[in-house]
Amino acid sequence: LTAKVPKEPDEPLRRTLENDLGATGLLVNDRLIFGSPAALYIYGEAVGHKYRLRVSHDAFFQPDPSVVQRITKRLSEIIAQERGPNRLKESLLDVYAGVGTFGILLAHQVRGVFSVEIGSAAVEDLKFNIKENNVSNLIFHRGAAKSFLRRFCATAGVCLLDPPRAGLEPQSRQEILRIAPPLIL
Repeated sequence: LTAKVPKEPDEPLRRTLENDLGATGLLVNDRLIFGSPAALYIYGEAVGHKYRLRVSHDAFFQPDPSVVQRITKRLSEIIAQERGPNRLKESLLDVYAGVGTFGILLAHQVRGVFSVEIGSAAVEDLKFNIKENNVSNLIFHRGAAKSFLRRFCATAGVCLLDPPRAGLEPQSRQEILRIAPPLIL
């Protein structure tokens, strides 16, 4: 199925999108068809921090801010409960980081965040989102999780896993066990 995407939707389509569907913009293949450039971002608040995340059309993201808020709140609570007196001196390892949602929102709870993501669009969004959200303690790596984990020689107090539908690769699982973070989420 293919369709020609207009440069600008006709007035009945615009009214339907805005009035009936509540759309503030239309984005097709990273091209803004109508609306403001803010349509390229997802806004929300989680664990006391407001965020603004750029999400490209081919990068995965949980589009419901209330779900992001609930997941991040629960992750934050678990990290706080399990942290112990020295956890703030430890780092978070964010495997399959996507656009950086959880690493960015949890960065304030740990010494630093190591994020790994293979998708090129997601990595570009992640780089942008780090700057956009003023996160200074997050380092990202573009590449396969198993390769990154094989070379990872730092310590991590928390390992956050949000793998794709195919699941956690056996090699990645082995490397995480080698790294032995006290908390795996």
